[in-house]
Amino acid sequence: MKNNQYLILILISLLLMACGQTQPASTYGSSSYSSRGLTTTNTNYTTIAGASMALCSGFDYESKSMAGLVSTYIDPNTGATDLNQVRLRITNLPTNFINASSTKIEFHLWHEQTRNNIVHAPSATGFKIQHKGSGYYVANLGDSYSLVTSSTQATTFTEMNSGLLKSIQSDINESISGFYGSDLADFFDGTIFILQNVSISYQAVSMAQYPLSGGDSIESAEFIIPPFYANPNAYQQTHDSLNLLLLHPNYDIRSSGLTDDEYYQQTNTFCNEML
Repeated sequence: MKNNQYLILILISLLLMACGQTQPASTYGSSSYSSRGLTTTNTNYTTIAGASMALCSGFDYESKSMAGLVSTYIDPNTGATDLNQVRLRITNLPTNFINASSTKIEFHLWHEQTRNNIVHAPSATGFKIQHKGSGYYVANLGDSYSLVTSSTQATTFTEMNSGLLKSIQSDINESISGFYGSDLADFFDGTIFILQNVSISYQAVSMAQYPLSGGDSIESAEFIIPPFYANPNAYQQTHDSLNLLLLHPNYDIRSSGLTDDEYYQQTNTFCNEML
């Protein structure tokens, strides 16, 4: 009976998700969201009228085996963008994280108050774990992990290690046989991490691997927080720090002569890959 109830609820969720949560680019056409925080030495700007805002981005640090996709968060109840939350899909992590429980991953928000002066949030930001296919969230029920329908019921984590993720996967698979796959590759393929309390003042995130016992980071990958100007030349007018410019997914093609809409379409491919 419990399995049947889960399956019915999941089918309902999938039908609702199929109705779509597409957010038109014009929502960000006026630059009231001026690419999140502003860091520049320029003084002759306010906003960039008509500049398209990228809703998604991606990052891939091949040498570190760290990669992922990131997008804005759309409230499923209202259809509005919630800038205090960010969706993250992790597509690659180091094998020493996957194969052992001796390291952990944390997410640290950062911004620049002045050029090249990086300021990190005082502590790691929390995140919720969402099953990508059903839209359900992971909650710690005390003696096991389970799926819940509402974000307000979900557990907020501040770190994760492979042991924790395997426990979540195992507990949910006990309720619904094979629901979360057989290994951590399946788990990450079917999971969206929703970062919490992403204040508009923060511009980027450091996804960092630490020893489980604490200490300095072993590896880290940085990514820019959407929404931001899809055109890297527009972005540079308000963010002229190289630390941020190098994170822009279109920075390497900034001299290609693409139109503003073409730059937007480049970033929209990351949205499609998030599905």
